[in-house]
Amino acid sequence: QTCTTVPYSVDICVIGSGLSGAMVVHRLTKQIENMSKSAKKPTILLLDAQNLCEGATARNGGHCKPLNYLGFRADAKRLGAKAVNELYSFESSQIHNYVDLIRSEDIDCDLHVTRAVDVFFDKEAAKEAKMDFDKRKRLFPQSVKNDDVHEIKDKNVLNKMAGTIGGQWGCHYLAGHLWPYKLATALILKSIKRANGNFNVMTNKPVIQIKQKPNISHQIFLESGSFHAQIVIVCTNAWTSGILPQFKDKIVPVKGTVAAINLSKNHQIGSEAHGGEGKMHLTYGLRVDQMDYMIVRQGRGRVPGVGDQSVILGGGRSVYANEVEKWYNNNDDSTLLPNTKSYFSSFMPQFFKNWKEGSPEGQQSGKLQSIWTGILGYSHDLLPYVGRVDQGIYVSAGFTGHGMPRIPACSFAIADMALS
Repeated sequence: QTCTTVPYSVDICVIGSGLSGAMVVHRLTKQIENMSKSAKKPTILLLDAQNLCEGATARNGGHCKPLNYLGFRADAKRLGAKAVNELYSFESSQIHNYVDLIRSEDIDCDLHVTRAVDVFFDKEAAKEAKMDFDKRKRLFPQSVKNDDVHEIKDKNVLNKMAGTIGGQWGCHYLAGHLWPYKLATALILKSIKRANGNFNVMTNKPVIQIKQKPNISHQIFLESGSFHAQIVIVCTNAWTSGILPQFKDKIVPVKGTVAAINLSKNHQIGSEAHGGEGKMHLTYGLRVDQMDYMIVRQGRGRVPGVGDQSVILGGGRSVYANEVEKWYNNNDDSTLLPNTKSYFSSFMPQFFKNWKEGSPEGQQSGKLQSIWTGILGYSHDLLPYVGRVDQGIYVSAGFTGHGMPRIPACSFAIADMALS
């Protein structure tokens, strides 16, 4: 944090230092930097109830994988086909936002742009997914072309491309992954430097209540003390209803699981020479029962292929879905969900060709490395809340475990709304 004493008042208070909050303060400080020299520069305070960027942003896989066909028929019935098509195209464009931002700010956050492949192992699920794809392609052929979405009808082609066993149908399209914690903290640090003293960060400062005052400012109550802000931007995702009670039934904390798995020796660079499958370089959506996601890290830092190249696998909900109280409306990220460790431990050999674990010497290649939980903010209609809640209060939250392809543009939009 940059200060230890709560100020009496600030112009803008941003609550939540995850990826949304980090991108909001980045946008705010960039816009303020471009104001005329004679203009009064607004003061900004970023608050977090925990350590900086300690919540879901520090725990998710950083998978920027858009929705672009799956669920299209159901979404079209609920929201209208045209709106859903626009939403899908919006998500498909966000990887370019990440590329532009990371290049312009020169940030080391392990960004890797590649293609995602969705693999459906269950015949009925494959049939349903293909119907979604066909429906969108029939109604919006140019959008599907522009979004670079391609189905894979031939099972042999699919399994060869993905390196999987038993895939029935699939799709591939542009996607990417990065390390969200590194991106968020870098954006906050750069914002501190850019703002020349007009932007401060305070951590371990839970917000208890926000009260609107007669002079159109807001009094923000902390565990000890309070301060005033003209504008409040809430970017707390799963924790939003604790600050804005009207979101109690609108955004609910949902517990999720992510695991890291050591790369199999048969899936490393050069393994083709001795009967292996070669380097894994795609990202995945893997539908066995419920959809899991998988990325393969390409190393750490600015030199690809150096450092951590583990498999990051998220999901596993099929093994605990019936124990609703264990994951729904549960904000405890310190304990594991039932059966997830065994699920992730056995996943790769079941679905990936030639996956080999360990060796006679007891090496850990191909085995589970670590497993952890994080709290997702699920909205009641599965779409995020982005906009003005009340006079001077804005929110960007409820990303339903699908924030990576939505957060950049949502954060920039909310920052622009607040400044205007």
